Amino acid sequence: MVINKGTFNDPGYPAADGLTFKVTGPPNAFKNFLVVANGDGSCTEEAPCQGSQDWGGFPTAYTGRVNQSDGKGWFFHGGGAGGNSYSAMIARIIRGSGWRYLIPNDIEYRWTWDDDNYAYAAYTTGSLVRVGFEIWNKTLDFRYCPWFYDYDGSESWGLHPNDHPGSGGSNDPYTDWTYPRLPEDTSPGEAGYQAWLAASIAAGGGAPDANGNYVDGGDYYGTNYGSELMGRNIWFVWNLDDVSDGTIDATSGEGGLNTGLEKGSIVRIITNKTNQLNDEFTITAPKVESTNIADDVKMVNVFPNPYMGYHDLEGTDSVLPLPKYVTFNHLPTTGDVTFRVFNMAGTMVANFKKTTTTQYQKWDMRNSNNFPLASGVYIIHIDMGTHGTKVLKFAMVTEDEFAKRF
Repeated sequence: MVINKGTFNDPGYPAADGLTFKVTGPPNAFKNFLVVANGDGSCTEEAPCQGSQDWGGFPTAYTGRVNQSDGKGWFFHGGGAGGNSYSAMIARIIRGSGWRYLIPNDIEYRWTWDDDNYAYAAYTTGSLVRVGFEIWNKTLDFRYCPWFYDYDGSESWGLHPNDHPGSGGSNDPYTDWTYPRLPEDTSPGEAGYQAWLAASIAAGGGAPDANGNYVDGGDYYGTNYGSELMGRNIWFVWNLDDVSDGTIDATSGEGGLNTGLEKGSIVRIITNKTNQLNDEFTITAPKVESTNIADDVKMVNVFPNPYMGYHDLEGTDSVLPLPKYVTFNHLPTTGDVTFRVFNMAGTMVANFKKTTTTQYQKWDMRNSNNFPLASGVYIIHIDMGTHGTKVLKFAMVTEDEFAKRF
């Protein structure tokens, strides 16, 4: 069954053949933050570690608050967040493009520490600096182009001695802010990322220093990029060191340098899989036990029964109610069908014939003079000729009506 039209105003869901369809799904949101690999293999696909905090409304389960082999936990959050809650993070990282490029995809931060991992200091000096991570669309298998905000002006990416409100103490230093952007070429692989990197290097026109960073004062703004995926991504290290004195006196991550998660770490950001425009839903009806007309007419019925003054398929307009009716189904599609309606005293109060070539016939619950029938219980005799007869009991409660003539 394909439903293209046939919606009605209240409650506004598609309707076809007397059936109303309501398809619900999850909201735009993150479903989980998981570390599925790390340096010592203690976090795996089968037994992942938490990649974010397990408090403040985050959808992440407690796994020990450790995801690195040094016993520390690097947790995903939002830069400039006004608190440690999930909603505070969402308010910071979901920006102009909303969820458009996130859902229904899953995103991975892969800490490979490869020589071609760079991020552009878009909001400060315009430098191009080495980073430990790659950002990938796991679902569509392409690599993003990272911009970042160099929060402490160090011309590098890593932790700085400022506290994130991840926990109640002043001991959660956090990283510079990362802004993943789509590459211009989103075909599978990293061709789009490499094209952006080459354009960035060419735009700055300089040479890397001994650490591979392009920090010579040039603006390494490569134009081969697309829309922002999300903004202000940060990582805070839970309870690493008290930074109220303006220093970080403990270390964590790759090489103990506080510049990112250890090599081999993969953090998977899983989104809710909401309903999409291209989703298709299949409805399988019960198997037809018989195609014999005689068997089908045994199921002749009328709906709604009882009729309580109104039903959703009738609809309304802003001035007057639209025509009221009930529907008979399972009627023969050929031949004469005659309906005779009797009140409980045995008096015939209405009669009419089937006028359609389908199994359905509507009736406006009026007599041959076009007056509405009174509320009550009626007996409906249906004569289907060679196909037999059917007797139905029908109850109706009508709204107040005023006669058009006297």
